[in-house]
Amino acid sequence: MTHKYESLPIWGLIALLSAVLAMSGRLIALTKGFDDISANVIFVVIFLFVVAMYFIFQQFIDEVTPIIGKKIKERFFTIIAYPVRYEDCEFDEPEQDKYVPTDELSEDEIPTMSELAARGEVEYQFYDPEEFGMSDDNVQDGSDTATEVNPLPAKTAQDASDELEKIREKNIQERRKANQKNLDAAIKFFRKTMAPYITNNDDIEQLCKHIMDFQDAPDSFLPKEEGHRYVFPQVKSLKVSSQLKSIDYAHLAGHLSQFFRLTTGKHRASFVKVVFAQQLENVSLETLIRKQSSKDKGLIPEYIPESRIKKEEKAEKTKKWSSIK
Repeated sequence: MTHKYESLPIWGLIALLSAVLAMSGRLIALTKGFDDISANVIFVVIFLFVVAMYFIFQQFIDEVTPIIGKKIKERFFTIIAYPVRYEDCEFDEPEQDKYVPTDELSEDEIPTMSELAARGEVEYQFYDPEEFGMSDDNVQDGSDTATEVNPLPAKTAQDASDELEKIREKNIQERRKANQKNLDAAIKFFRKTMAPYITNNDDIEQLCKHIMDFQDAPDSFLPKEEGHRYVFPQVKSLKVSSQLKSIDYAHLAGHLSQFFRLTTGKHRASFVKVVFAQQLENVSLETLIRKQSSKDKGLIPEYIPESRIKKEEKAEKTKKWSSIK
């Protein structure tokens, strides 16, 4: 027997099915007036019968079916795949070699490669010896040695680094061009919102530069995990009014989702944690993530897109004209 008892779930299912059928048979026997002993015997017989039938069926599948399949293949496969017998095929006699063996020719009668190429009997590609680093003297003298081929100048590590930087810069410019509208809206909102709380114009410009950096590489603001604490990137601190609380900075982080939709809550919270590191020194990253969608009131106003403002203004004008009429 080649069957391996590895399908334990299947055997468990068969055992369960056998038990159910055997129990049904036992209950029927009891209702027909059989005593408990007879009913138990019927239970065991039915259980063993079902298991044995499955075992026989499994053996048939494993052993009998491959034999039948092999016989069928031996009988019909050759007829289907190769309907023409080899002995029925006719083959043309091979053509006589039109070339005379070179060992039967004299040295003067053996054609050169150039002559064979001129007659079109072989393909022969002429080359410039200088392309292979060989001088004319080496070729004419029949020397087997050739001058060393000068390899292509290898790229230096600096050249490779400069090339990668160009690729990264090109990618950043393409992303900026595609998202320029959102970037302009974000800078405009942060300028207007933070102007009352950041009195230094240079700090305002620095904040705008951080926003551009966030669009280009949001992952650069993510912290590194060292043990059980986060280590954030260091940037120049901004002087911000103490009127702003942690909920205000969390709302700022939440507003970033209106402009940079591909970022996550952790990206946005890490941005405010890095840019306003001094003000959020005692506020955890998890708190900023949690409070981004908080409905608590703060000093930071809700961001309303210009399209929504125009739509509301248009509706207001329509309502006003309707009331006049």
